[in-house]
Amino acid sequence: MKIRLILIALFSCLMGSAMAESGVTLYGNLDSGFLSSQLGGNINYFSQYTSGWMPTFFGFKGAEDLGGGLEASFRLESGFDLSTGATGQYPPKAVLFNRQASVALRGDFGSIGLGLLTDPLFLSLLAVDPRQVSNIGSGLQGFTMGNGTSNNANAVGYTSNDLAGLVLRAQYAFGEVPGNTKAASIYSAGAVYKKDGLIISAGWFSKKDPTGNLSNRGNLIGAGYEVGNLTIKAYYSTYNAEFLVGPGNTISPSRLGTLDNVGFGGKYAISPLLDIDFGYYTLKDSGSASKMNANTLASGLFYKLSKRTTLYGQLVSIDNKGGNTAQNALFVNNGDTTMPGVFMTTNGQGMQYNVGIRHAF
Repeated sequence: MKIRLILIALFSCLMGSAMAESGVTLYGNLDSGFLSSQLGGNINYFSQYTSGWMPTFFGFKGAEDLGGGLEASFRLESGFDLSTGATGQYPPKAVLFNRQASVALRGDFGSIGLGLLTDPLFLSLLAVDPRQVSNIGSGLQGFTMGNGTSNNANAVGYTSNDLAGLVLRAQYAFGEVPGNTKAASIYSAGAVYKKDGLIISAGWFSKKDPTGNLSNRGNLIGAGYEVGNLTIKAYYSTYNAEFLVGPGNTISPSRLGTLDNVGFGGKYAISPLLDIDFGYYTLKDSGSASKMNANTLASGLFYKLSKRTTLYGQLVSIDNKGGNTAQNALFVNNGDTTMPGVFMTTNGQGMQYNVGIRHAF
């Protein structure tokens, strides 16, 4: 028995030493709860639901000091369904590290990364979305319907160091289509300024279809300001879609042309443990056949059980005034378009209720 305890202790020490030497950190986020959708058109859906507020994922990251002011780092991050244990955030579900898989070199010049990288325009939206791009009732729905993607494969990206509160990002994703360097390629850039409670954010992307002839483009500008316990944020984004393909190659709602998305709202700290947020979002695509015109009002209440664990509740009201084929994205974190209520496909009003628990590690 003593020998067994000694071996276990020795193994633990060796593992701890190896982890410390390589600088590897395990981290992640777990979010699960219950979701009820009452959307008209006889769409009533209730389920145990993964990632109602924030995405569920785990990851590994690490860094090595190379000397001379240089640092090498890596990040591997995988989304998964906490309800079933299935890997993948978007189809195909078999992809393991579907959120990030990259290696980077950092120095006085900033950071250059290679691999599957987070999109700069998405990070610009995250900085000014009143509801932190919640998976239900936030700017994420408009971003997705505008054919924006939160990460890009086969990419090379640059991130500046903090320049007195300003961070600049630029990224290019190779389409890797033989004989056509433009096909399926993506250009993206963003800038976020944060200082003394003020936030200013801007972003842009352009991506080509597999032929290299059609383009999807998006632009965003937004701002925010923190006054005491209150933070107010607002943004305007516009997306021009010439072809239909969304995150993880899922098909977006039948919409072509310019989509205008406006978001306004904020967050108020009721106490050190209790926050409330609110957001009002509009989606309009009057130039397309569907003539989309959807308004969403959403609010969340968040109670901190600890630094890592939060109980939350969300309420979302949707008013879809578009044409007969207008669709409004409801929740998009798993890209499962077979689930009832992923898109509100009929005109009229709908409600969504979500309660859950989030734990970060």
